[in-house]
Amino acid sequence: MKKAIGVTAALLVIGGVVWAMRGPSVDPEVLRVEAMADQLFNNREGMTDEQRRQAWGDFRQTIEQLPDETRQQLRQRREAQMNKRMEEELTKFFALSPQERTKELDKRIDQMEQWRKRWEQERNRPQTANRDRGGREGNRSAGGDRGRDGGGRERWSNMSGADRNQRRQEYLSRTTATQRGMRDEYSRQMRERRQQRGLPPGRGGRWG
Repeated sequence: MKKAIGVTAALLVIGGVVWAMRGPSVDPEVLRVEAMADQLFNNREGMTDEQRRQAWGDFRQTIEQLPDETRQQLRQRREAQMNKRMEEELTKFFALSPQERTKELDKRIDQMEQWRKRWEQERNRPQTANRDRGGREGNRSAGGDRGRDGGGRERWSNMSGADRNQRRQEYLSRTTATQRGMRDEYSRQMRERRQQRGLPPGRGGRWG
């Protein structure tokens, strides 16, 4: 009897170790949305601007329709992946020579300016060009607050002081001092390089 109990206990311990290594279960909906995001990202170059807008609009609507718990898990996994990718890219960046860093900054700035111009063109499009998307826009409004980001959270400009402080605390809890230091230094060098090129400060964004 004691031997059987011992075997059972050992199996439970092993099972716990395996579960810990695998981590908590992931909502199948989270995996489905992540697969959609990967597919959209991989196919983006072959899309027209209109196809890209429609695809990402539908994707945002899919996220807005998820339950709060699922959106939270999706956001946490996305932030963990982003933090890991950022740390890897910044580590490579700071390993470059000063001249190579400048080239990388210029490459990033050129991309940002292209995106900014595209965004301005989209913003200035006549309203009649968007009438065919009226139904989808209405669904987006019904599916979630337009003042929220793709993960269902309020945008920074719409937050109260308490909510902003909570977001800062979340940022501190999910990043290390080293990660924050690298991001701050990257942002400083980015602002400095933009100034050298006669460009205004960026709007934030990655590591901003």
